[in-house]
Formats: sequence, C-alpha cells, structure tokens
Amino acid sequence: MLIKGPKQTRFLISNSIYSKLIPENHFLRKLDEYIDWSRLEAVILPLYCEDNGRPVTNVPRRMLKAEVLQFLYDWTDREIVDHAQYNIVVKWFLELTIDEEPFDFTALSKFRVKLGEKLHRELFDALLDTTQLIQKMCAHVQKKLERAGYTLPATAEEKKKETLQDAVKKASSLIETTSDISEIQNEREMLKSVLEDYTEYDERGEAKERKQKGSGRLVSVTDPDVRWGAKSDKKMWAGYKAHLMMDENRTITSVTVTSGNVTDDKEALPLYDQQEDNPVTVTGDGLYGTGENRRAFNERGCHLIAPLRGQENCTSLFPKSKFSWDGEKVTCPAGKTTDKFTDNKRSRCYVFRFRGKDCQGCRLKPQCTPGHYRTISISYYQKEFDEAEKFNSTPEYTAHMKKRASIEPKNAEMKNSHGLARARYRGLERVTIQALLTAIAVNLKNFIRLLKKAAKSAAQRKLSISNG
Repeated sequence: MLIKGPKQTRFLISNSIYSKLIPENHFLRKLDEYIDWSRLEAVILPLYCEDNGRPVTNVPRRMLKAEVLQFLYDWTDREIVDHAQYNIVVKWFLELTIDEEPFDFTALSKFRVKLGEKLHRELFDALLDTTQLIQKMCAHVQKKLERAGYTLPATAEEKKKETLQDAVKKASSLIETTSDISEIQNEREMLKSVLEDYTEYDERGEAKERKQKGSGRLVSVTDPDVRWGAKSDKKMWAGYKAHLMMDENRTITSVTVTSGNVTDDKEALPLYDQQEDNPVTVTGDGLYGTGENRRAFNERGCHLIAPLRGQENCTSLFPKSKFSWDGEKVTCPAGKTTDKFTDNKRSRCYVFRFRGKDCQGCRLKPQCTPGHYRTISISYYQKEFDEAEKFNSTPEYTAHMKKRASIEPKNAEMKNSHGLARARYRGLERVTIQALLTAIAVNLKNFIRLLKKAAKSAAQRKLSISNG
C-alpha cells in the first residue's frame, strides 16, 4: 500500500535545520527545484497499490531520487545508504527527516528490478521532454529579445588440470547424456555453443582450439549476454557497448545497449527511431556511414553526415572517380566501355571487368593497372556514396564534423565520472538500465548547466539594457 511520505511536523522541523545548513546555490537544491519529480514519480505509481497490502516505506519518489544520486556520483548501493545516513545534503534531497533512518541497501536493487528496462526508458523519455521544454522556453525568450532589437552573442593464464581433449570429451558426453533433461536445456545449449565456437576437430578426429573463433561466442558463464568486441585486430575486450545520440545542446536524446560484438552501424537507425522529433540531419563517425545507413536515412527524410570508408584509393593508380558509370556500363579514362559484370552479393557490389585486349593496347595502362585487365567495383549504394563524396568536400561538412566532436567528451564523462566504463550488473537488460540511469544523471547536470547559462545571460542583458 502506498503512503505519502514522512509526517509533516517532523519534516517542518527538519526543513528549518536544512535551510540553515545547505547553501541555496548547491547543485542538489537546483536539481530539486527545477525537476518536476512528481511527474516522474507518476510513471512509477501504477506499480503500487493505494489501498491494499502493507504500507510502502521506500516510497517510489525517494527511490528514484536515490537512483539518480547513485549514478550522478558513481556510488554503490551501500555507499548511497551511507551518504543518506550521514550526509545532510543527501538526506535532505531524499526527503528524509534529520532523525530518520534510510532504506536498506538491498531496496535499491529490488526497485531496479521492479521498474525494469521498460519503465527506466520511460523515465528517461519523460525527463528528456522536460529538458526540451525548458530549451524551447529559452529559445522563445531569445527570439523575443531579438525582435525587441537586442543582439545576442553566438553561443598470466591459470594452469589447466586437464587437457583440451579431456575437457571436450567431458563436455560432449555431458551434452549427450542430458539431452532429455528439460530443466537444464538452456545451460546445455550454452555449453554446446561454447564447443562449436571455440573448438574444432583435425583430420585425426582430435579436438583442438579453433583458430577462427565464432563471432558471437560466449565469454562468461555467469553473464551469457557478454560478447567479444574489438577496436582493432589487436585491441579486443569482453563486455557491452553503449550507443547514444546527442543534440547540439549536449543533451542525450536516445540510448541503446548491445553486446560487444554488435557493430556500431547496426544501431544508427534504432537510435534515430527513438527520437520523438526526428532531426533532419544526423552526424556520426565513419562506422555509421555505410551505404545501407545512408539509404535508410534518406528514406526517412534525414541527411546522414559521416566520413566515407572503403572508397579510398591506396595506390597511385587511377581511382574509381576517374571512371564514369551511367547505371548500365562503365567508361574508363581512355574512353573504353564495358557492361560485363559479376554480382558480388557478399561485398554488395557489381564488379565490372574491362576486356584484356582493350587494356593491353592502352597508352594509359601503366597508370591504370599492373594486371592483364582492369576491374571496377560499383556498390549497390554507389549513388549515396557519390552524393556523400560531393557533400564531404564542402565547408558545411567540416562544420558538422566539428560539432560532432563534442560527443566524445560526453562519452568520457559517462565512463570516467559516472562509472559506465564498467558494467555494474549482469545481463543485457540490467546493463541497459545502468546506461539509462547514467544518461539521466548527465542530462540532469547538463540541464542545470543550461539554466545557469540562461540566467547568467539574462542578467548580463539586463545590465546592458539598464545601462543603455
């Protein structure tokens, strides 16, 4: 049963003490003042019954605030309870009276599970709406000032006890003997997957470690959602990836979390589709600029701006740009044409081949190819790549990429200041909750920053107007 919070008389006495000890300009005071916590709490209230069951001591508003503090300051469940016990600012922010005991640290994990990924995402979206509302209000004030004539400034490996052969034999036997036991079907499939991804058999029928391991292979028995990710052939890591989208005001507008083996380009459209008001331009790094993404964004009425990858010419020979393509045939710099091609579905391109007799007698052959004939690959998405190549040579592209660089400090802030560099929990859903709460924390910081900036600008304009 849901109750409304601490007794009013006790809170009034505590509040008088809090008002004397906590400065008015403290960050948490601003956070409590500007955020409509009752509206955020309304997202959670349907999980609680108002007239049945035992009274709820850990009210949802308090637990939500505790989650925010936890990811704002990168505290563990136990640490935030300690702060709620002895830190007077935290006690005030959580609406605890001076002599009131905080909740047990286990209550936070129960609250996270109760809300799950779905409600945490709803809270993220609800907060984002508040942020956008304030930003629109600031923009409205600025426009009014401009219309009034005021100019604004621009803004070491463990030793094995058994051989690989022994381990594989034991695992294979276990898989075979447990085939009819439904209770461990999931674990059995995991073991089978490990064997398939990590081992293979040689010509003598003996098990050996697979050189080319499966891309989706399991990494952890305790967390089956973890996968290997890679920045390069030499830099590999096991874990998850957090993908995010951010607007020009450095507000995170969408978040997704995947296993480490999911490539960045696969999450571009899911991030974009989370937007309530879809932007007309999106800027990303080269990994997002695939042909599939460029075409899909065009179909959504959005211009994807990203560096070109895989279109570069690594030799001093004629690049593909020297050849013209009219949709049916390719013409070389010497004027020879060909319409002979093969469809390379794996590389998603058409490979056009010039005749050997045309290339052998050509005066430009030393500048074109060292082989018997020249081939040119035309991508399925060549039209999108050609348009991107043209746009990427403009000053507008350079300006967009400079703005895009601001997302890297935001990633670093989430990782270094709020603990997102390390997964606190096991499982994709719980790590997604961690990422959402981290995004909420940094958005709240950014929200207060924007308000302070707007207030400072307003004060400066008032001073210049009064002196004018």
